[in-house]
Amino acid sequence: MVQLSHNFVVTCISTDLKPKELLLRPPRVWRGKVMNFYRQHCDELDTTSQVSVAVRLSKSILSFLRSSSEVDIGSTLLASNYGLKFLASLNDVICKTRDFFELPFHAEHWMEVLTHVQRVHQLPLLHFEPIPGYFSTSSNELKWLLHTSSTSDTALEPILDSYEQIWIDTGNFEKEKVIRVLSSHSILLKQGQQVEGVQNPPSSTSPLITSPQVLEFLTFVSEKFDEESALFRWCGEETITRWVDTLERVRVLH
Repeated sequence: MVQLSHNFVVTCISTDLKPKELLLRPPRVWRGKVMNFYRQHCDELDTTSQVSVAVRLSKSILSFLRSSSEVDIGSTLLASNYGLKFLASLNDVICKTRDFFELPFHAEHWMEVLTHVQRVHQLPLLHFEPIPGYFSTSSNELKWLLHTSSTSDTALEPILDSYEQIWIDTGNFEKEKVIRVLSSHSILLKQGQQVEGVQNPPSSTSPLITSPQVLEFLTFVSEKFDEESALFRWCGEETITRWVDTLERVRVLH
């Protein structure tokens, strides 16, 4: 059997072609074996190359997902166990290094990819290890959950618990996004406005109104906002004003 050199392995994985092209092609055994090859050797890349692979993969996969039907997605290697194992392995590599992504939006794109993968494979929202400095579920996913009347307390509880557990290790940029999601949701409840990415506006059955878990989380965030002066200084005047208005609206509704 031919033995491949370390340099060849690194070159193959870090090219702009192989992983992303394979993931978006129909599943074939040989393609799956190549993905396993990449998965087994991904940690041999230096951090710069690993970041480059993750960023390019995110861009390609998200572009494909946004322009494809469920049938198209289901007929790719991305929807196979080979694709799932590769992405999970790369996520493990990412999670080993704090500040792996220099730019926050690169981390957000990667998290969006994982959210889609969880849905394609029907995995729980907390399936993947969270990136250090970020919540295990993105603020966009939280917004979607809050604006979906079918979201149950059972689904919300572990998500909100995870926010609380890693709150102290998460950056103020991420915390402010969560605060803004909660605030905008409260305002929308009264105004009945449309939410980007959500077909129906929030109603009186929204989890924000009906769920004790969400109300407890609002209390938790309010306490942290009071305790963390750095977070208060980080947030802009608009965020603070909306948050105060949110607490007042919730108080009146209850």
